[in-house]
Amino acid sequence: MKGMTASGAAIALVLTAGFILCPLTSAPGTFTDLDGSPAYIDHDWFDDGFQGVFYMIGDVLCHQECDRCPQLNGNQMPVCHRDLGIILGMGLGLLLCIPLWNGLGDRRTPFIAIALGCVTVVQWMFNSPSGDDGTLRFVTGLVSGIGAGLFLGWLLRRSYDRALATGP
Repeated sequence: MKGMTASGAAIALVLTAGFILCPLTSAPGTFTDLDGSPAYIDHDWFDDGFQGVFYMIGDVLCHQECDRCPQLNGNQMPVCHRDLGIILGMGLGLLLCIPLWNGLGDRRTPFIAIALGCVTVVQWMFNSPSGDDGTLRFVTGLVSGIGAGLFLGWLLRRSYDRALATGP
């Protein structure tokens, strides 16, 4: 199960790296005005090669509103500030589970993870009427992502403990 935790962390960190590298490796102005809807592929990414894969993943995961997405190299990133923080945080949270593996069975872990996850909800409730702050959205997403990673690690640890208790 530790291997699954490490694999999940690797996937989240590869996604984060891809989301950052894609706009940097594309010609300026290639990816702009990507507004769309989450959970729906709004654009045709099949002609965009390697970058198209990450932009398609971003298209499914994120709303891709231009004013809420970081701009790199004259291109809009595949995901918004908050989603970038959540995915990076999830990878970091899962990585944190590896050295904490023996303590993850503790009943406090899910409550700590849920409290961290609620940081984004609190930020939504008190969002400034004067506009969005990308840094705040990224940081709250990062904290919530760490909570999500810890929660997933706790679930994996519980599954591991139950598998050991019941035997083969």
